[in-house]
Amino acid sequence: MEKINKLEEVRHIITMHCNLECLHCYLKGGGKNNFETIRVLPEQVLDHFYLKYQPDVVSATGGEPLLNKKMVELLGKVINKYGGALEIVTNGTLITDEFVKKMKEINPKTFYQVSIDGLEDYHNYLRNNSNAFKKAMEGIKIISKYGSRLKIRFTATNNNYKDLPNLIKLLEQFNNPNIELVIRPVVKSGRAIDNQLSFDYDYSELDKLHSNLIKISTTDNNGKCGCGTNTVAIDENGDIYPCNYTVGNPDYLMGSLYSSKDIFEQEDFKNFKGACYARYLQKVPVQSK
Repeated sequence: MEKINKLEEVRHIITMHCNLECLHCYLKGGGKNNFETIRVLPEQVLDHFYLKYQPDVVSATGGEPLLNKKMVELLGKVINKYGGALEIVTNGTLITDEFVKKMKEINPKTFYQVSIDGLEDYHNYLRNNSNAFKKAMEGIKIISKYGSRLKIRFTATNNNYKDLPNLIKLLEQFNNPNIELVIRPVVKSGRAIDNQLSFDYDYSELDKLHSNLIKISTTDNNGKCGCGTNTVAIDENGDIYPCNYTVGNPDYLMGSLYSSKDIFEQEDFKNFKGACYARYLQKVPVQSK
């Protein structure tokens, strides 16, 4: 199928469900959800969209995407047809040797983003689970074994940023040069607001962190974003939105995987040029049709 336009990234929400109930979750996902509603989209529907727009990277996210491994595997298969990369964004607790090996065979460009939010006690507190840190570190060990690229996502709060030097030492022990530590301040949304989590310190201090083995990068949530211009989010039903933060709001619905309409013809998608589509829409709301 010939592509018309090209996206750089798609954030594909595999499921809104999660096996944890984290205190900083912007979606308020959690283990009390009914997992029976998890679904797998048809391969031909995925083909229609992904072979047309051919994004460089597709992020399988959620919720916890590994609650629906069949969908993750199918997504990896579809985007491998044109040579795209699959990023699996996970809390790390459900990673297994069998799964990582299988994904490497399905799509050799598969890489991972695992959330680690401090040392063991604080990570487990934030994740509302006494086993979360141990399971995530076991997952990192498995991914490192197969040499896959790995991002460690650290959500900085007022209570955990001082853990970073010791966390870096722990990550260096995996002896995996493919590890990158990505530090980002907590997003004031969902449960983070409910639990009064914030990061109020000088963010430039984090840029001074150093490691001789792993790469360290920071982002401050205020930079330019391609959401709604060259990046979109897709929910578990196949509906298309500008970004994760607008998913489920009918005012921001851009299209569907089940539609033949070119998303680049959607007026806001076509005309908007700015730093953050979501912040723009908050200031200038889209009227319901």
